Amino acid sequence: MIARSNFDGNEYDRDYHNQKRKSTQDCGPIPACEDLARRSATERSLEKWCLTYFAGWFPLPFCNDHHRVIAKAEAAVIDGLLFAFAMPRGSGKTTIAKACAMWAIMHGHRRWVEVVAATGKMAEKILTDIKKQLRTNDLLLRDFPEVCLPFAHLEGSPLRARGQHCNGSPTFIEWGKEQTVFPIIKGTKCGESRITCHSIDGAIRGQQASTQSGEMIRPDMVIGDDPQTKASAKSLMETEYRREIIMGDVLGLSGPTSKI
Repeated sequence: MIARSNFDGNEYDRDYHNQKRKSTQDCGPIPACEDLARRSATERSLEKWCLTYFAGWFPLPFCNDHHRVIAKAEAAVIDGLLFAFAMPRGSGKTTIAKACAMWAIMHGHRRWVEVVAATGKMAEKILTDIKKQLRTNDLLLRDFPEVCLPFAHLEGSPLRARGQHCNGSPTFIEWGKEQTVFPIIKGTKCGESRITCHSIDGAIRGQQASTQSGEMIRPDMVIGDDPQTKASAKSLMETEYRREIIMGDVLGLSGPTSKI
């Protein structure tokens, strides 16, 4: 006579896989910053930020025009400034824009940076490059582990963001094609901050989000990176259309009571 066991193999498999999934979703513990002095030296200097953490992006010395545009961008982030700056193609405008967006968010200067490009593909490429740095830049990971380690833990998968937690607490991180939401980690300055990228004729208007504390936030900084295409620049009508979007939709992103 063979006695039937109460052991349920299917239930065991479920428990095993649930525990395995939870272990892979936990990104803790978070190590301390490797070099606090190096990190602190970049907090108020966009140029130091570029040269320290993105040396591969900026292999050549900056010229006077680079110093000027970086200083303007720095002032826009810290103090608030509206300006337009033209530079020749290949001189690093987009690269500076990407570095500036990360600097503004990771040092807690801004909560929501919107990057506006000429086309959807260009906008997606900018965000892809930013996300790659957040996930794979080794020096950023060592000095900003509370920011970059949760991103690295995703291994590029948006699905892994859904249940991610750190030492048992959810991070509420997001990893999408049009936006990246930064994780809530103890000690970070940029929890639930976000970088979004859209084309100039895309879904720019009406952006807002509710945080876990119930606060409603909107974009508080916009970086327009080459909002014209070569074709649109030849048309007065297309140029005026883009100017109207910038003066209306883009400058109105922060809401009726705030200045972008």
